[in-house]
Amino acid sequence: MTYCSIIRNFGNMSMAQAEALCARFSLSMSPDTLLFCGTYYRERLGRDPFLDELKMLDMLTAAQRKRGDSTALTELLTNDAFVAKTYADMLKMRNKLHPEVYHPITLSDASNVANEYWSAKKRKKSHSNIHLHLESAPYRLHMLQLSDSAPCAGDILLLLSPAEKDSWEEFCRRLTALLQSRELMQLVKAVAPIGSGGILPELLTLASGVHIYLPALASAMEPIHATALCNRFSKCKILRIAPQHHSKVSALLKTGGVRATPFATVLEKAEFVFARNKQTAFEIETSFLHSLKSYEAIRAKLPSESSRMALSPTLHYIWEKAFPFLTSDNATQIGEVTQNGVNTCVMATATPASSYYKTAIWSVLASTMALCACGIPYSKQELALALELPKNLSHDAVVGKCMLTILGLFRTQTELKLAAKDGTLIDRGKNVSVPSIFVWTAAQNAKNVPNVLTTPGSSIYAVTPRLDFDGLPVFSDIRKKLNVIAKLASKGKILSFRVLSGETVAEGICKMSNAYTCEKSEKAMLTEVKLPLCILIESNTRLPWRCVGKVVSVTP
Repeated sequence: MTYCSIIRNFGNMSMAQAEALCARFSLSMSPDTLLFCGTYYRERLGRDPFLDELKMLDMLTAAQRKRGDSTALTELLTNDAFVAKTYADMLKMRNKLHPEVYHPITLSDASNVANEYWSAKKRKKSHSNIHLHLESAPYRLHMLQLSDSAPCAGDILLLLSPAEKDSWEEFCRRLTALLQSRELMQLVKAVAPIGSGGILPELLTLASGVHIYLPALASAMEPIHATALCNRFSKCKILRIAPQHHSKVSALLKTGGVRATPFATVLEKAEFVFARNKQTAFEIETSFLHSLKSYEAIRAKLPSESSRMALSPTLHYIWEKAFPFLTSDNATQIGEVTQNGVNTCVMATATPASSYYKTAIWSVLASTMALCACGIPYSKQELALALELPKNLSHDAVVGKCMLTILGLFRTQTELKLAAKDGTLIDRGKNVSVPSIFVWTAAQNAKNVPNVLTTPGSSIYAVTPRLDFDGLPVFSDIRKKLNVIAKLASKGKILSFRVLSGETVAEGICKMSNAYTCEKSEKAMLTEVKLPLCILIESNTRLPWRCVGKVVSVTP
């Protein structure tokens, strides 16, 4: 058989035939995955694949298995109805985003559903000029903030590769110099390094639809197999540029001694088109290419969330210099915060001992509430999320704790309509037995409101969210309170504040005391009860919440 041979009756294989086909062509994908492909070709494309097309898909499957999340939930076991409902909402939202994706949901999928959904909503509303594909692929690409970065049909993809006479060292030296050139980079929309899996996995992060001209990738005039997209050009790079900049970019690259081959154009439709000799050979939907992974099936056995209390997240306040965007280029560790001149950042961290779902909720709300008290409405805040998960996911209970944490984050993001900037960063630690949560909220022009008492005679108010029967916040109530807090702060009516989580009001007042303390009101209630979330606000204005006391000078 030649590479252009068609595999007849591919969509009607039996399991035995799939096993025989895998053996005959030495495919690395499982017979189950091959049958999944057969169903797709029969029901979606209505045709049979070429031999090199199938081999290309097999190589892509192997590449995505190496670099992607290989564990997917097939069963979720929980006794909490609200957790089950959140999981159902997550699956429903993913189906809206990707109706053609059939595989079970992985932990990384789950952690980014809300991010992808609300990012898309925000882009649609604001007509953002930032590329959709750049925001959804922070692990592989560096986002360039350029004025001329609006998506346009027909963007050109250039393959940067060494000339035959050049050594790899010489190519890398020249390429590094060019990519540091402002003259060139102001014309470039994206740069993607090509890994060991070849060009195709990188194209899936670079654009949602591409028209690939295969002959451009041939080193001679002989026909080229589609498999070249998955087994050649490792360590080369891809540039994305606008059509009007093609001649100038090509001239700059030629002057710099780097060979640039235009091999593809970006499409508006979510489809990959493969052409041979200027004629379309075959087309494949982008969603199907994304779904080609081999998944290890896991179950999640979720511990009960019956407790009304969650572990207290720890808050850190950073002023004047920190930004919550977590840059990740395959090596960044969780906890790194890059400086980018943004005024205020609040970080909440928590390692739950129980109530994983609720701790995730309180972690996001605590940092969000802190910025609201600095005058920033929650809808204007930037959110960044990171999770440190156990490396070993062989135990149902461990997966359940991870999934509870992710579902808690999803519930809060959905209720507040907040997307984490560039998705949720996930790290897997060998020595970690339970998930750890890292939440950053940041904003410009926030007020630097102190966390200690400032004015004798002012009142202290305790603001807590209403809880439902399950011990969860009533989000309609907390949204109203967050907006009121931000409005009061913007008008200068909050003199000081402190966010408490898993603490008593009395403990919070002790932390706010310095030269002043609080004389407890006779009507104050629950000052000795630990609260999952509370904000103490000092104000000399009458506020619509429970007053717990007056600020007085500390008696010598």
